Amino acid sequence: MQENEELRSRLYDTHNTLAAAGGEGASEEHWRELAMSIAKSADEEKAQILEALGTMREELDGAERQVVERSGSIKTMKEQAEAETL
Repeated sequence: MQENEELRSRLYDTHNTLAAAGGEGASEEHWRELAMSIAKSADEEKAQILEALGTMREELDGAERQVVERSGSIKTMKEQAEAETL
């Protein structure tokens, strides 16, 4: 995402420089298309990050379930071991 922010910054800096030099106008559509391309790229990157986070969340939830199950098993084994020693 930082790369997209840097690209946006460069785009606007370049656009402002050209505008100050009198080069605006005819290329306005080009700048608009470039900005849209950068925005689309940022949206795609955001979607990929959100998908990766969702996958990690599912893995974490699965690991948490295993911990709870194993914790219960350990507790049961301890109780059985204590009962056998009495």
